[in-house]
Amino acid sequence: MSATDLLPVRIIQATPEGLLEIPAEFRSAIGIEADTRVLLTLRDGALHLTPIPQGDRGGSPWLRELHAYFEPWRREADEKGYTDEQINEWIDDALEASRRERDG
Repeated sequence: MSATDLLPVRIIQATPEGLLEIPAEFRSAIGIEADTRVLLTLRDGALHLTPIPQGDRGGSPWLRELHAYFEPWRREADEKGYTDEQINEWIDDALEASRRERDG
């Protein structure tokens, strides 16, 4: 059980502009501060908020966006204990199967 599992359930309401205010205890529990960028994803009819670490902001904006997009899956892979080698092997297998299908 994590600290976020202990938070109470809250009902909030959107403003007429469609804005939602995240209660302070929820922001604090997942590390959202005033300047935190957040990845918002929609999965299975539910919104998921993932704070984006404040690392280096240099480099390609496209690559940073792609890195942030895959954050939920990287976290899931870590939680399930998958190694980089396993993941790379699965990617290689998928690419090989896709090329076989493409080339007939």
